[in-house]
Amino acid sequence: MSIPYARFPTVSGDTVVFVAQDDLWSVPVSGGRATRLTSGAAAAFPAFSPDGAHLAYISAAHGAPEVHVMEFATGRSTRLTWQGEFVFSVSWSPDGRVVRYGSTAGSVREPLLWEVPAHAPFGGPLRLPEGSGMAVGGGPGEPSFVYRHWTDPAHWKRYKGGTQGQIWWDEHGTGEYRRILAELNGNLAGPRVAHGRLFFLSDHEGTGNVYSVAFDTGDLRRHSDHDGFYARNLSTDGETLVYHAGTGLYVLDSAAPDSRPRRVEVDVERPSLPFADTFVSAAEFAESAALSPDGSRVTLATRGKLFAFAPAKGPVRRRGETATARYRMVRHLDGERVIGLVSDAGPEERLFVLGEDGERRHGLDLGAVVEYAVSPDGSLAVVVNQRYELILVDLAAGTSRVLDTSPHGPLLDPVFSPDGVWIAYRHPDAGTEPEGEPRSSIRLRNVETGEWATAAERVLHDFRPEFDPEGHYLYFIGFRDFNGTYDSLHLDVGFAKGSRPYALALRPGLGSPFEAGEREGEGVVLEGIAERIHRFPVPDGRYKRVLGLPGGRALLLSGVSSEQLDRRKPPGRVTDTLQVLDFASGELSTVAENVADVWLSADRSTSIHRSGDEWRVLPAGKAPSGEEGRLDLSRVKLSVRLADEWRQIMRESWRGLRDHFWTAEMSGVDWDGVYAEYEPLLSTVATRRELGDLILEFHAELGTSHTYHQFEPPVPGDRRSVGRLGADLVRDDENGTWRVSALVGGDRWNPEATSPLHVAGVVDGDEILAVNGVGVDADHGPAAALVNQAGAPVELTVRGPDGSRDVVVTPVGEEYAGRYSDAVAANRRRVHEATGGRVGYVSVPGMFPNGFGYFMRDYLAEFDREGLIVDARNNSGGHLSPLVLEKLARRRVGQTHWRHGRTQPYPLESPRGPLVGLVNEYCGSDGDMFAQAFRLMGLGPLVGARTWGGVIGSTRLQRLVDGSTTFTPMMAISFDEAYWSVENHGVAPDVEVWRTPQDYAAGRDPQLETAIELALTELEKRPPYEHRAAPLPVKTRPALPPRP
Repeated sequence: MSIPYARFPTVSGDTVVFVAQDDLWSVPVSGGRATRLTSGAAAAFPAFSPDGAHLAYISAAHGAPEVHVMEFATGRSTRLTWQGEFVFSVSWSPDGRVVRYGSTAGSVREPLLWEVPAHAPFGGPLRLPEGSGMAVGGGPGEPSFVYRHWTDPAHWKRYKGGTQGQIWWDEHGTGEYRRILAELNGNLAGPRVAHGRLFFLSDHEGTGNVYSVAFDTGDLRRHSDHDGFYARNLSTDGETLVYHAGTGLYVLDSAAPDSRPRRVEVDVERPSLPFADTFVSAAEFAESAALSPDGSRVTLATRGKLFAFAPAKGPVRRRGETATARYRMVRHLDGERVIGLVSDAGPEERLFVLGEDGERRHGLDLGAVVEYAVSPDGSLAVVVNQRYELILVDLAAGTSRVLDTSPHGPLLDPVFSPDGVWIAYRHPDAGTEPEGEPRSSIRLRNVETGEWATAAERVLHDFRPEFDPEGHYLYFIGFRDFNGTYDSLHLDVGFAKGSRPYALALRPGLGSPFEAGEREGEGVVLEGIAERIHRFPVPDGRYKRVLGLPGGRALLLSGVSSEQLDRRKPPGRVTDTLQVLDFASGELSTVAENVADVWLSADRSTSIHRSGDEWRVLPAGKAPSGEEGRLDLSRVKLSVRLADEWRQIMRESWRGLRDHFWTAEMSGVDWDGVYAEYEPLLSTVATRRELGDLILEFHAELGTSHTYHQFEPPVPGDRRSVGRLGADLVRDDENGTWRVSALVGGDRWNPEATSPLHVAGVVDGDEILAVNGVGVDADHGPAAALVNQAGAPVELTVRGPDGSRDVVVTPVGEEYAGRYSDAVAANRRRVHEATGGRVGYVSVPGMFPNGFGYFMRDYLAEFDREGLIVDARNNSGGHLSPLVLEKLARRRVGQTHWRHGRTQPYPLESPRGPLVGLVNEYCGSDGDMFAQAFRLMGLGPLVGARTWGGVIGSTRLQRLVDGSTTFTPMMAISFDEAYWSVENHGVAPDVEVWRTPQDYAAGRDPQLETAIELALTELEKRPPYEHRAAPLPVKTRPALPPRP
C-alpha cells in the first residue's frame, strides 16, 4: 500500500471520491484503504450528484477530455459528450437531471458554460445562457453563482491579473448577477454553497486557503491555515466540504469561525508501472547521434540513454549508467570514447567522457551548457553557457578558463580548426533580438596565445562558422543580401531569404576556393582576413549550415522550418533541404529533403542526417537510393523506469529555471528551498499527469507568467479525434431525431473555415438520420459516430422538407476558423449599423502570423472609414504586436490624386480618424504589450476589462527526457510610466466595462456598445482627416516679356 497523489475530491455523506493514478477511488470520510472505481479512465474533476447516486467526471481516455457519468453503486459509466475540446470542471443542476461544465467548445477562445442531460433519454450538449465561465451553481429561485477564469490558482500562485478567478453572485436566483469579493484582490476558485454561506478558495493572504462569506452580512472567515501547498479543488455536498493540498485530502465539517480541517489518511494499492521496466520507441525519443571518426559506428542518445552500434547490422551496446542518468549532446572522440552532458537527480549537469575504462564526470563550474565543441585530438573542449561565456576545458587536466564573454547574448556555434589551434564562433556585437538572431560577427581565436580577430565585417549577422577539411578556408553563413520582394496583398517589401554561405581565406595567396589552383601553407594570418572573403556561387536563401567536404565540396542545409512559418507548430518539423555543392563544376545537387540537421564524422567521409524519426548514415554528399543508409532503430531496445526518470525530470526542470530565469535572484524566491519542499511529493506520484501537476505547482512558486510545462500524457485507449460538422446538433425530443442548427458560415471558399455541410446543401433544420449507413443513436446523436472521422469522407443520410437523401461530407478537425469569422462579421455589422458605416471594425485575435493575417484582412478593408474600433479581446499573444502598432500609428499627411477622381491617402493604408481599442481579460502576453503600447502611443482610449498580465516572456523551450517541455521566462518587459506593473496585473482600460452573465443571456455586448459610443464621441472631438487641396497648379507657358 502507498500514499496517493490525491486530487479532485468530491463528497457525498460519508464517502469521498478522489482521483489518484489518473483513476477514481472512493474512501470513507474517516479515511482508510481506498477502493478503485475505474481503470484507465484518465479521470479528473469528479462530482457527486445531489442524491449521491451518480458521479459526473471528465475522462481523457481517448485524448480530448469528455464528460462521463457513472452509476456509483454499479460502476457503470456512460459517455455524455463528443466535443473534442478542453473541459474545465463538472457540476450538477440542483435537481440532478443535467451535468454542467465549462468548455472551449463552440467558442473563439474564452470558455463557455454548457449542460448535458445525465440520464436517459439523453441529448446533446446545450449552451447555458450565462455565457462565459468555468463553472455554475444553483438555479432559479435559489442562490446561484457563475465562476469565471482560473480553475486552479496553484498553477500561477499569487496571481493578480485580469483573469483572476471571479465569482458572479445571484442571491435570489433571478438571473441578475453581480461580481462579489473583488476587493480581496485574490485569485478565487471553487465557489460552493454550504451551511448557508458561500465557500471558496483564495490566495489573497499569500497562500491558497478555504474561506467563506455570509450571504447577507458579508462576514468573511478563513477556515484553513495552509502556509505552503495551496488548498485546491474545493467540493461539498452541502454539509461536508473536501479539498486537497499537497498530496493530502482534507475535510471541513463546520462553518464555525474556529473550525479546522482534518486530514483524511488514505492509502491505495501501490502502482507497478512506474517501478517496472517499460519499453519505448528509440526512434521517437532520439535526440542526438554521433559518428565515430571513420564513420563506422554510431552512438545514439535517445530518451537519455546511450547506445553504440554499427549502422547496418550487428549488436547494439548499451553504454553509460542505465538507471537515473540522462545523457545528451553526445559527440565521438577517438576510438570508443564519447563525450557529452549527463544529469541525474543531482543539482548539476556535468560534462562527461566515457571510454572503455569507465566514465569520468568533470566537476567544473561550466554553467548551463548551451553548446560545445571538441578539438580534433580530443584533448580540449570549448563550451558555451547561459552566462554568455565561452569556456576552454582541458579534458585531461580537468581545468577550465574563460576565453570570451559578451553582454549581448550567448557566443554560439564554436568549432575547432583541423589542427586544434584555433576556434571560430559567433560573437554577438549588439543586443539580441528576442524573436530572432543577434547582430553578430564571426571571431577567430587562438586557444594557445589568446590572439583573436573579427573574421569578417558583418552587415547584419554572421553565424555557423566551419573550417574546411584542409584548413585553408573558414566557411560561414551571413545575412548580407537585402533583395526586397513586394508583398502580394498590400504595400510592403519583405526579405524572405537574405542569407548565403561565404568563405574566408585563412592566409594570403589562397585565392577563391571556387577557382582551380594549388593551395599551400598552413595556419591562420589574421591581418587582412576580412578582405579575403568570397561568396559561394549559390542563390540567396535561408541557409542553416555549411559543412566542408574533401575534394572541394560542401554540404548546404537550407529552407524554412515550421517555427518560421508558424510559431504555433512544435519544433522539429522542418522543410529544410540538404544539398551538395561541387566547387569545380558549380553543380548544386539535392541530397535529401525534410532534413532536421546533419553531422559529419571526424574524417568528413560519412554523414548522418535526420528527417523526422528517420536517420540515415551515408557517404558524405551522396543522395540515398531507396532505403540506403537508413538506420533501423528498432534494433535499439530501449527500456526506461519511469519513477527514476521522473526524479531526473523534476530536477532538470528546476535547474532549467534556476539557470535561465530572467533574474538571477529568482524574484526573491528561495529556489533551493522550493525544491526541498516539493521533492518529497515525488514518492507519491504514479502517473505522468501527476508529475506534470507537481511540476506546474512548484514552478508556480515563482509567481511569474509563462512558466509552462507541456506534456502529452499516455492515453489509456486509442487516441481518437472527433470529426466536426460546423454546426450545433440538437435533439428533437418529440421524435428522437437530431437536427442541424446554427450552421457555421465562415469563409465558404475555404473548407477549413466553414461548415462542411454547406457543400452538400444541408441547411438549418435538416435532420441527420444515419452516418455511414448506421442509424444515428437517439440518445447521443451524430457526434458519437464521428469519432476518428476528421478529414475522412463520411456519408450522411439527411432529411429535409423534400425527403431523405444521402450526401458525402468531410468533417473538419476544428471549427475555430469558421466560428471566428462569423463572430467578426457579426461585430462588424453591428458597428456599421450603429454608426451608419462611419466607424470600421478590425479584430486582432493573436500576434503570431495567423493572427496578424486576420488583422490585415480586416484592416485593409476598414482603415479608410472615419473611425476605427480595434478589438484585441481574446488576443492569444505572440510577438508581432509591433507590426500591428506600426499600421495603426500611421498618420495621414497628404493625398494622391488621379485624373478621374480617384484618390489615395498618404501614407498608404493609414487610418483616417480616431481609434478606440477593445481589450478584455483574455487579451494576454503580447496582447498585454499591445494594449500598453496602444495607450502610451496615444492611439486612443481603451475599453473593456483589465488584460491578462503576463509580460515576462519565454524564449527558451527546454526539452526534457520524455519529450515534454518547460518554458523558461527569460526576459521581462518594463514600460515607460507603467514600469514593471503590467506583469501580474495587466493593463487597465480607460473605460472599464464587464460583460455580465445577464448580458450574455440577453445577447448584449456592452463592451462593444461602449466602444461604439466612444468612437462617435471621439469623432465629434476629433473629426476624421480631410485633405484640403490647394487650387490645381497652372503650368502654362508665360508670355515672353519684351527686351529691356
